[in-house]
Amino acid sequence: MSRVIIHAQATRDSFLEAVYGAGLVASGPAMAAWTNKWFQHETLLKWNPRAAGCLPRTMRMRDWVPSPTTEALATIFPEGFVAKPAVGHSSEGRGFITDGAGLQAAWAELSMQDWLLQERVGAGFGPGAADEFRVHTFWHRVVAEATFSRWDVLWEDQLFLEIEATVQAFLDMLPPALLRGHAWGLDVIRVGAGDIRIIDLNTNRGERRKWSGDLAVPDVLGAYVRHLEKFHEVEFVGSEGARLRENQADPRKWIKKAGAESVRRHEELRRRSGRLRRYERGLTNDA
Repeated sequence: MSRVIIHAQATRDSFLEAVYGAGLVASGPAMAAWTNKWFQHETLLKWNPRAAGCLPRTMRMRDWVPSPTTEALATIFPEGFVAKPAVGHSSEGRGFITDGAGLQAAWAELSMQDWLLQERVGAGFGPGAADEFRVHTFWHRVVAEATFSRWDVLWEDQLFLEIEATVQAFLDMLPPALLRGHAWGLDVIRVGAGDIRIIDLNTNRGERRKWSGDLAVPDVLGAYVRHLEKFHEVEFVGSEGARLRENQADPRKWIKKAGAESVRRHEELRRRSGRLRRYERGLTNDA
């Protein structure tokens, strides 16, 4: 099979235009269905019930009549719960309900809407949580070297490799045909060695748009380009393609999204780790 030649500028938006134009990432109604977190949960378990081991326990509020008592909530969710809408997102948990009294007060209204009750995983929640990571996927594979601490609170390459391997084991539970055309940004809590929970599965919502805010990070774009060239018979050509491949994409959207201070912290963590990612050591992206 001949390789598809891609001419793209070294920017996030040009990269996205290229991958959608090449038909590598799907959009439309079938993909839009994956915006709903209950649909995600039920679809993944339908294809492989063992996937439940990588997901928080999740229930629909509308299926629970009458409303649960505080004691019942404590029995079902002994480590606590998060109530959140099935559609929509909040990186910092804004609008979520995590206490029994607040849930009881809002139950009558929220149970008529598409809201979920989900097991709370990990001690941290939101910015500063040390056990939360963002992992990127493309079709049925993890994108190597595109994994970070969710809030840039640490940089440990060996830990990132462990997280990637565990997420890959989750993807391997699912048929590749199901994941064809999908690109995801997964928010992952590490419960223990080789044990994770995927607390959020971010998609393109059926639109020709980003599936992860971290696509603004040059490291992530570079990892995707190397991944696509290895596994999908494409080549990003020219000096702009080289900039993408070598983690030198335009950082302005990253700076605008995260702020200059966050970008400086990310780069400082990276330097202080004492490790360079495999690509930067002159090796290939083998994952």
